Amino acid sequence: MNNERRDRGLLIFINLAVQIMFVFYTIFFNIFIYSINNNVVFVLLLNAFLFFVHLLFQLFLTKILTKKNAMTIYRLSFVLIFLSILLAFFVTASTIWLAWIIMALYGVAKMCFYVPHEIAVMNKGKNVSMKNFVGLSSIVASLSAILSPFLSGFIIGQWSYFAIFGVILALALVAFVCSIFLKDFYIEPKTNLSLKQVFVESHKNKKSKYALYAFGLEKFSQASVIPILLPLLLFFKTGGEMSVGLYSSLIALFATIILTLYITFIKNKPLSMIIVTFLNVSASIMLVLWTNFISFIIYYIVRESCHKIFHNGMASTIFTANVNTVFEENKREWHMVFSTYNQICSMLSIMLAILFYVISPTEISLTIIIAVLSVTQFISVYFLNKSDAVQVENKGENPT
Repeated sequence: MNNERRDRGLLIFINLAVQIMFVFYTIFFNIFIYSINNNVVFVLLLNAFLFFVHLLFQLFLTKILTKKNAMTIYRLSFVLIFLSILLAFFVTASTIWLAWIIMALYGVAKMCFYVPHEIAVMNKGKNVSMKNFVGLSSIVASLSAILSPFLSGFIIGQWSYFAIFGVILALALVAFVCSIFLKDFYIEPKTNLSLKQVFVESHKNKKSKYALYAFGLEKFSQASVIPILLPLLLFFKTGGEMSVGLYSSLIALFATIILTLYITFIKNKPLSMIIVTFLNVSASIMLVLWTNFISFIIYYIVRESCHKIFHNGMASTIFTANVNTVFEENKREWHMVFSTYNQICSMLSIMLAILFYVISPTEISLTIIIAVLSVTQFISVYFLNKSDAVQVENKGENPT
């Protein structure tokens, strides 16, 4: 039990360090590339390529991951982040092609981190309330969204991108050292399943099937294109990385406070998810009708708050939807299924955004893309509530 408590603490701390690095890639690396070539489509294609790398490598990684190599692969993620940042030092207008290599390294690094990390989270939560563990992980990880944008923007504004590259290198080293102290990191699958069997089995159980539908649609709606577009739009409106960092951190602070209040007083009730989605869609429509800085900031706050609330409910559901299925003892394969939904839906979402923007390359078209994607979250809520309703039917208890 003491080892589990220590490992849970290490996993949360490592996740905090890694999320700070990932926030940089999500916000400032895209702005860094845009500031070099002024091409929104290039930035979107670069991120579509990232999700494609995710899809291919996570399928490969899932099949080779074992108890013997899981920790090595986990640590490799920090090494790859280190290498990708080293390459970033050499990106200029004439070497913009290096961005593809950086994204490939980053994509492989994310999978090397997330696949074993999330399996470990599912395993380490077995002797505590999974919802409490996931909720705590979400709140602690949210600190990265609060701290990283402001610090990154400040460092870039005061010095340069090269300075923040140095900070990321240091964080990768810290995460690597912390990973050395993890014990009992990985549990071997009990059943050898083929890829076809994995996807067939994942749809036999209603709870897991509905959870996967909800997860994929949530990625299509909120978790792929919008986190890329919002920092770019903020950069268009403010014109500086320091302003992007300051506003992003303040927005993340508001969203984290709201998430904490939600977890404490409301929790994941079916009706609350509908209300959250309705607020998010309403704010996105307001952004289309009144495209000004104030409406943009209001939408940004509402979206970040709603997304954190929805993701918290989604994470606890996706981590527990494998109960009473073959995936209860095959967490590696379960991760592969919902990660595959993630990558495919994310690629579809980005390709839709590119199509919109190519047809009408204006700022208003980007806000319309955001509104259209936001509406599809209602379908995700429908499947999420159906998944939790199955749990009530099967166990006779409230899923909250």
